Amino acid sequence: MSRLPAVPDRSRFSGEELEAFDAVAERVAGVTTGGHAYYGAMLNSPMFAAALSNMGRTVRTKGSYTPAQREWVDMVLSRDFDYTGVLLHHVPDALAVGVRLEGIEAILAGRDDDLDDEERELATYTRQVVSGTVTDESWQAIHDRLGLEATIEYTTFILFLQLVLRLHQALDVPQAPPEELEKMMRDFRDGTRALPDPAAGLR
Repeated sequence: MSRLPAVPDRSRFSGEELEAFDAVAERVAGVTTGGHAYYGAMLNSPMFAAALSNMGRTVRTKGSYTPAQREWVDMVLSRDFDYTGVLLHHVPDALAVGVRLEGIEAILAGRDDDLDDEERELATYTRQVVSGTVTDESWQAIHDRLGLEATIEYTTFILFLQLVLRLHQALDVPQAPPEELEKMMRDFRDGTRALPDPAAGLR
C-alpha cells in the first residue's frame, strides 16, 4: 500500500487556500500534473505547502552559507536517513556548485575517512544538530568557518531539511531506483553527463 496522496483538484479550494495552491503550482514545475510527488502530496494542504515552498526558497537564496555547503547537507541526511528520493536531483545540483564527486561517493557509501576536512566538519555538525548533541567544539568550528549569521542560518537549514526528508518518508515518496542512481553516478565519473545550471532551481 502506498501512502502517497494524489494531487488534489484545484476546485476543492477557495480564498487563501486557493491563492496558496496557485502560488505553489506556479513555483513548482509540473506539480499539478504529477511531476513532483512531494509537493503534489503537500498540495492537499495548500497553506502548509506554500509555507514549505517559501522556506525552501529562503534557504536556497538567502542563506549566508555557500550553495555547496547547503547541498552537502542533502548528501549527509540522505545517507543517514537511508533515503535516496532526492538524490537524482540533488547530486547533480551538488556537483554543479562545487561539491566533490569523491566526497559524495564517500558520504553515500559511509566512508567518512575519505572526506576532506570541511566535508567531515560539516557532516559532524549536521549529525549533531539532528540528534540534539551539538558540542561546544563543533559549534565553535562551524562558527569559525561560517561566522555567526551563517551558523544560525545553516543550523536552521539542517533542521528544515530534516523536516522535508522525513515528510518525504512519511508520505511514501519513492526512493530513487538503485540502477538509475548508479548509472547517474557512473556517468558523472565518466564525464558523460552534463551538469545542470546551478541557478535554474533558484525560484
